[in-house]
Amino acid sequence: MHDDARPLVPTLAWAMAGAAACAWMTPLEPNMLEEGIALHLAQRMVGGEHLFRDLASFTGPLPFELLALLFRAFGDGIFVARGAVAAMHGAATAACFALAYRARGDALAHVAAAAFAAAPVLLFPLFSLYFYALTALHLAMIAAWATARALDDARFALAAGALVALVALCKQNLGAGLAVAFLGCLAFARGAAPLARRLALYAAGGASVAAATLALYAWRGDLAALVDSLVFLPLSFRDTFGSAYPNLWPPGELLGDVYVERSRYVPALYGFRYGVFGRLGATPSLATQALYAAPFAALALAAVAALRRGLAPATWVHAALLAALVPGLFPRTDWGHLVYVLPAAVVQLCLVARAPAARAQRRALAAALAAGLAVAVVATGVWLHRAAGPATFGPKLPLRPVNEMLKAPALPRVIRALRERAAPGEPIFVARAEPIVYYATGTTNPTPYSGVIPGMREEQERVITRALERVRFVVMSDIDQPLYLYYSDELPGVWAHLERYFRVARGAPPGWLTLLERGEDRGPTAVDLFDRRASGRAWVREPGAPPAPAPSPAPRLAARMNRRVLDFWTGADGGGVDFEVDVPRDAVFQADVGLWQTIGLTSEYAHPERTIAIASLRRAGEPEDARVELARASLLDGRHQGRTWLPLEADLAAFAGARVELRLEVRPQGRIDERHRLAWFGSPRIALRPDTR
Repeated sequence: MHDDARPLVPTLAWAMAGAAACAWMTPLEPNMLEEGIALHLAQRMVGGEHLFRDLASFTGPLPFELLALLFRAFGDGIFVARGAVAAMHGAATAACFALAYRARGDALAHVAAAAFAAAPVLLFPLFSLYFYALTALHLAMIAAWATARALDDARFALAAGALVALVALCKQNLGAGLAVAFLGCLAFARGAAPLARRLALYAAGGASVAAATLALYAWRGDLAALVDSLVFLPLSFRDTFGSAYPNLWPPGELLGDVYVERSRYVPALYGFRYGVFGRLGATPSLATQALYAAPFAALALAAVAALRRGLAPATWVHAALLAALVPGLFPRTDWGHLVYVLPAAVVQLCLVARAPAARAQRRALAAALAAGLAVAVVATGVWLHRAAGPATFGPKLPLRPVNEMLKAPALPRVIRALRERAAPGEPIFVARAEPIVYYATGTTNPTPYSGVIPGMREEQERVITRALERVRFVVMSDIDQPLYLYYSDELPGVWAHLERYFRVARGAPPGWLTLLERGEDRGPTAVDLFDRRASGRAWVREPGAPPAPAPSPAPRLAARMNRRVLDFWTGADGGGVDFEVDVPRDAVFQADVGLWQTIGLTSEYAHPERTIAIASLRRAGEPEDARVELARASLLDGRHQGRTWLPLEADLAAFAGARVELRLEVRPQGRIDERHRLAWFGSPRIALRPDTR
């Protein structure tokens, strides 16, 4: 154990270095979901709304309450939030150095601090945005330092317990893990402080924060909402967001779903620089595997070192921190979750590394490692700033994007359109994962939900559909996410309302973000053919042969532009799908056709070029030559280039009360190659006329 008093100057220096590295990145890269939620909720709290009562959340209240407090004091600018992140990162970097110095007492403590300080640059962009997981990590590092100090000075146990409780008020599962892990350290690690006193103060610190939180929310009248949101709501979630852990063998090759979804796993900097949708070579695959193995390697090396030569008490404390962070990689494993574990893994490797016996050699090694990190940070930071595009998101969001998706004009165009067409404070609805649009446009959210909550379906559908009745504009991801959940599956009632009453806004250019506006009522759905896709008879037609059953089921594709995609395979002479339906009175057939491209779980798909889309039917029992064509459209033939949907509609009054075979098909006007064997209709249905009672 080493004295913390001696390195006061380097501790302060590392605090400034960590804050500076974070501040350097704060002008870059808006974050649509995680930071958008924090900004949006804090703004609404400043306006008088109550967290958990008026605003739905299933994570702890501390990050939102803190940001609302900062907004009240300094205004609701984005740099108020990001400045707080830089300050927290500086404090956590100082704690990291102080903890590492207690563990080692040599120059390698500086390498540990340098690795943590470098995170906002080398793990860009998730360490420079305001997000509850990052707040939890910073508090956890400070709590680890306080726990190590408490082994010799029991007074610090009070602070350690309070800090662990604050972590739980950011991220419940991490706080619970830390509470147990640090309790074990205080109970069994060596230290001069009396065991009973350190444990009592640790418990008192945590209990005092918990009691204060419960008292505050009871005073506000929100205690029941707090307990329900933080305990019962998370327990009700399905395993919606689970994903595979990357294979670590064979080295240099990502397999199966991990390779298919590689954009979720590779380091963000690699994706910014090279993209991730082409073939991923052996070297980046191996590097990705090494990063995912690092937390477990660090814990394994700590265990080996403990058996061979023992560990300093402070090293045990940091190992406990890392062990509490690792479960956060499950059940959903991706780069966004690994980022918050990697700095602790690198610090742990520094703490257990064998260093040269000679002090001069240790200093030289530490200087070389720290210099290498410094060069990497400067080079990466300079490249990120050079690669960033101009700030085009309006005065509330003066951030420069690095991600190519955010450099595209889609988000700026939606923000600009809303700022021009929506009145200040007008309610709009952002349907999926872009709540930062509320913050950027000065509009309001008429629902408690700032994003999709994977539970509470009936309540969400009831609240959202009621709110949509007074909304003119909806912002929607152009592609309904296929990797983790489909919005159309999660909230089908909301999706049905959007399909019925909203359309792509006039003049809205295509892009990854779509602006919908209220249009004419298309009528209630009588028969949803997309929902009946499993009962449809899919077929293909080859030259000179009658229609034959499709060789395999078509893949599930993502919805686009407010339409779900009913797809089917085609042969050289076309293909389609038949449905047996009963036609109600006052019915109309509605569908959209001709959108060029969409995606599935494993691939992108392009519609066949130069085809004719046809909807037809025949009454049950009638011969094929009695089939009646309802509507047709020429697709991708030079006049329509597939950038938007084309409506395909027909009156069914002549078939009211009849049972019919309804056919949706495409007929090629030229050769279909193997890359264009999948065709589709958008949200085909039989609707009732809006005036039908």
